[in-house]
Amino acid sequence: MSSLISTKKVGYLFILFYCDKMSYHKCTRKENLINVLNGIGEQVSSKETIIELKTKLENSKAFKDDPEFLKNLLNLSNEDRLTKAEQQLQITNSQLELEKIKLQQMENEIEF
Repeated sequence: MSSLISTKKVGYLFILFYCDKMSYHKCTRKENLINVLNGIGEQVSSKETIIELKTKLENSKAFKDDPEFLKNLLNLSNEDRLTKAEQQLQITNSQLELEKIKLQQMENEIEF
């Protein structure tokens, strides 16, 4: 059974950490699992489901040897993805503000 152990605020996103067999982010994506599995030398296919990938990770020799390392690696992969998404959001917001300023300048020029 899973139990909530901590919450981390990242921008508008709240990431929940749960205690279970694999204790990784609730928002783990297939791409993160594939990257970690490739990193430890496991053969994976993009056609495999998330459940199959999680099972493959949990049954891997690397996980059995050092489960905490792989949990941390997966969590770091998730955090990196979220950080990149947050940075892209900031860039988009900055571009939007710049366009608003340009529009305001054009409106001011039209008035004169």
